[in-house]
Amino acid sequence: YVVHLDHAANRVVVGPRDALAVASLTLRDVNWLGDGLLENAAANGLEVHAKMRSARPPVLARLRLVAGKVTVELPGGETGIAPGQACVFYENGEPGARVLGGGFIADTRRDGATQKALETLGVQRQVA
Repeated sequence: YVVHLDHAANRVVVGPRDALAVASLTLRDVNWLGDGLLENAAANGLEVHAKMRSARPPVLARLRLVAGKVTVELPGGETGIAPGQACVFYENGEPGARVLGGGFIADTRRDGATQKALETLGVQRQVA
């Protein structure tokens, strides 16, 4: 089991680890270092490897531009992610891979069923 701190309601929610996995996140203050314009690269969903925790390896992700905001989809989900943390995206998952850019996490979302269950408990989405 893992713990989720619900600051808005001043409570602690305990549950299975996969219930806290983040399925996608929105970035702010994005710096694009890849080829061409970010808008063009992310238009159809660019496959990248994203790293949100310094002690973890990058994970397969898809970079998209949704309503003018950079979104990173995490098909395998990732735990331990919160608004305010950095997210760096790489060309691939190999050591020494080219850095394509990064930004700060502004918002996180879990998969639909998990998010709905948490909302039933009164847990709000995390936004920075």
